[in-house]
Amino acid sequence: MSLVTGTVVILQGGPSPEAAVSRVSAQAVAAALTELNQPHEIIELADDWLTQLLALQPAFVFIALHGVPGEDGSVQGVLDLLRFPYNGSGVAASALAMDKHKSKILMQSKEIGVAPGIVVEADSMLHWHDFPAVVKPVAGGSSVGVHIVQNQNELVKALMDTWQYGEALIERFIPGQELTVGVLGGKSRGVVEILPQGDTFYDYQAKYDQGGSMHHYPAEISDSIADLACKWAADAHHALGCVGATRVDFRYDDSSEQLVVLEVNTLPGLTPTSLLPELLAHQGMSFTDFVRWQIEDGLTRTREKSDQTCSAVKPITKPRAVSG
Repeated sequence: MSLVTGTVVILQGGPSPEAAVSRVSAQAVAAALTELNQPHEIIELADDWLTQLLALQPAFVFIALHGVPGEDGSVQGVLDLLRFPYNGSGVAASALAMDKHKSKILMQSKEIGVAPGIVVEADSMLHWHDFPAVVKPVAGGSSVGVHIVQNQNELVKALMDTWQYGEALIERFIPGQELTVGVLGGKSRGVVEILPQGDTFYDYQAKYDQGGSMHHYPAEISDSIADLACKWAADAHHALGCVGATRVDFRYDDSSEQLVVLEVNTLPGLTPTSLLPELLAHQGMSFTDFVRWQIEDGLTRTREKSDQTCSAVKPITKPRAVSG
């Protein structure tokens, strides 16, 4: 029996540097929907995507997009206007989480640990002397445009590359372990440790190439740090207004016991090497069940929105005659 009556549309690709990863996620979702006997179609986020979407009139839209414009609230805004239910966070939370600088400011206000950093616009004056440092796009994912630099010359070269993706964020490099926490429905589901293979950080190849990294679950950290990471992941999820499934990435320096949030991913990857599906599999939730959960969660939130809208509209009553 299918999940919904009608077609589920899977959105993939688009102009993002992460389009190739998105298409792999979309294929994985399509395979899960086939297993669930759910009719579905894949639509590429190209010029005619909206025309195709309106022609299909889907019962649900599964957003398998990564990066801008699929993950920054733009597509979510269109779907809200069309009243098509979808997975993941809404417009405001998506936009906020995608902006690493603004989301860091908000998390810091909630006493969640973050790495010190500044935003640098293209061709602007630069004042940074704390090396090693990390250079990354303010709005980006999958480690595209991310560099670890050791000195001023490397910093300038890194900025020239990163600026092609928009504003750049420079942060103090936090040595140590790479960690991630999965959050479903506002509840943390455990901590995974990421061990990139070779002499590299958790870059694009380490994330998506087979054998590019090893994942340890549970992470080899103390119970107190694991508890703090789970608490901060849930706190960050709620602070940004996220719903559905998110993945919160951390760095932990064991020597100084410094734990910092790097970012909140509102549309975590769904590829064969992606972290959140692997974490959930360790806990007994299959990939197909995870896809089912996201659709059911999105449909539930759509019904709740509809109920709230209806309850906010007061019925029109016939005015009573007033005797003179």
